[in-house]
Amino acid sequence: QPPVPSWPGLVAVPYPTWFHYGPAVEQDAPGRIVPCWVRGNCAQKPAGNLVSFIGSARAKEKLRLQVYEDCLNRPGKCMVYDTGDRDSSNNQRFHQNVAPLMYRMIAKSTFCLQAPGDSPTRKGIFDSLSLGCIPVIFTKASVAGYKWHLPNWKSVVILIDSGWMGLRGFNAVDWLHQWAMTYP
Repeated sequence: QPPVPSWPGLVAVPYPTWFHYGPAVEQDAPGRIVPCWVRGNCAQKPAGNLVSFIGSARAKEKLRLQVYEDCLNRPGKCMVYDTGDRDSSNNQRFHQNVAPLMYRMIAKSTFCLQAPGDSPTRKGIFDSLSLGCIPVIFTKASVAGYKWHLPNWKSVVILIDSGWMGLRGFNAVDWLHQWAMTYP
């Protein structure tokens, strides 16, 4: 796990989201992605996924692999969209066909798992926030550099301590389910 940067002047720039808000987003239509915040009804989000994970996991990414497997092991509570090889996200087919499917999944989810991968920062944090899904991170390094953009990150992000992930019997999806029952 990468250390949390200790440079006081370090500021990260968020990855731009591929989701673009516009007037057409507000119009109801079959299959249209409508973030709950557009209607001001995030508390009454339509039935969907409790948790979602978008991405893949390499064997060397132990924490990410554990999060991925936690989701796969709870199919009734967590939906996985396996993006496969990470290089595939830079092609035209991905932007036209795959990204809208992922955004529908995010918009219908309450929690979006954002495990560190190639870097601790996650583009998905901002995609999740844009679409009304609560990002779930596993290390403070995922938000440490966003002090200008997320100065009160604890108010919009849930942190599951990465140390819990290796504990016998702990499952991130079960923990989030319990959290949602405790704080509806």
